Amino acid sequence: MNELGERVAGVRRFLAGWRTRIVVSFTVAVVVLGVVLFAAMLFRLNRQLDDRVDDRLAQEVEELRELASTSGSDGGPAISDVADLFETYLRSNVPDEDEYQFTILDGEPFLRAGSSPAYRLDADPAVWSRWVGLESPDRGDVDTPGGHVEFLAVPVDVDGRTGVFVTAIFDDVERDLLSDAVTRTASTVGLAGIAATIVLALWLSARLTRPVAQMATTAREVGERRLGDRIDVRGRDELADLARTFNAMLDRLEDAFGSQRRLLADVGHELRTPITVVRGHIELLDVGDPADRRATVELVTGELDRMERLVADLLTIAQAERPDFLDPAEVDIEEIPAAVVARMRPVAPARRWHIAQPQPVRAIADEGRLVQALVALADNAIVHTPPEGDVEVGAGIEEGDVVLWVADRGPGIPEDRRDELVERFARGGSSSGRRGTGLGLAIASSVATAHGGRLVIGDNPGGGARIELRLPPGGPGREETSWTGY
Repeated sequence: MNELGERVAGVRRFLAGWRTRIVVSFTVAVVVLGVVLFAAMLFRLNRQLDDRVDDRLAQEVEELRELASTSGSDGGPAISDVADLFETYLRSNVPDEDEYQFTILDGEPFLRAGSSPAYRLDADPAVWSRWVGLESPDRGDVDTPGGHVEFLAVPVDVDGRTGVFVTAIFDDVERDLLSDAVTRTASTVGLAGIAATIVLALWLSARLTRPVAQMATTAREVGERRLGDRIDVRGRDELADLARTFNAMLDRLEDAFGSQRRLLADVGHELRTPITVVRGHIELLDVGDPADRRATVELVTGELDRMERLVADLLTIAQAERPDFLDPAEVDIEEIPAAVVARMRPVAPARRWHIAQPQPVRAIADEGRLVQALVALADNAIVHTPPEGDVEVGAGIEEGDVVLWVADRGPGIPEDRRDELVERFARGGSSSGRRGTGLGLAIASSVATAHGGRLVIGDNPGGGARIELRLPPGGPGREETSWTGY
């Protein structure tokens, strides 16, 4: 039952699939177009047949008039009256198999030409009585037991005596032959066209849906251990662009999963030590004198504070790629260094804090995130500078960028380690004996990237490191300059 259900589901997927839709759509379009072309061609050929019938009827009447106009001249036969005209013309004129000609004289059928017409119009009073007393040409058609007839009847007057000349053509045979020929041709060409269309549609649909099918297969097979699978992209059309976009999405997913694994490993490693310390001291909390217990509580509290800072820093980095990470507005950039120094001086009162000469400038940015980034850089500077060391915080405009920096007099950062230290939990040597979380540069880099800028690690001209946030003055995602100096 399960196998039957899978087969039924497979048939349903096939019938509802894009390949089937493309083939059916192409086929229906070709059939509709073929029917329209067939109808148009048949209509056109029938119009041409009508024109030929008109020409043949008009030719017979013209030949009769020419005979009447040349009576007795240039060796032509002498015509005495209308009866003589009809007799002379019909005797010398041999109609085609589908033609029939007859005359009416004194209200009665007179002479006819055509040995065996499909139907004798002159023997049917209901037909020929319409032309008795005809005073002007009558062009029309009539359905008879012998078939459809196209006719032209004209009054003829010779020396005051009037008759009627009728020439008719039975066009059913020619129309039937024409319709059969067109139908056979259209059927042959149509079947061949439909077959070719189905083959072309199958080939085209397979080509069009191959990248989509590959994406579906890859998406089903992608797991944490198979994120390296990619679609083979060929061509430069829209589906190739879709496949490239899908591959780019897999690249981002692979990076995200890798970053997640590294984060979990880093967090586990970083939290294991303080948790072990906290557990060991809590187990000994009831042992010893009150002074030992106070020292234990202080140590545990310090470790918990460090874990709290660690979690807060990790949350900041994790949120950096969210669209609501920033709340940009117009900011007085030159006020940020003073706010950072005011926050950090109580943390490290032994350091000599300096604020660079402020350069008035306004820009579109998230002031809170910029303060957070500079605080992280300042905290990093505290770790890597000795007590009573110098730390400078500043902001301004350089080469069209908004630049905020922290410079210290520590050992500096070797060029070969600068990219490495931006990673999470990367640490350089500590000059102060104070241990950081290893996330300061990563936080600052995340804030700079969110603003559309970058983190630049360089050397302080007086020795030590200078770390800059270089931001576009127009704000996140904008290239135009909107900062103003005053």
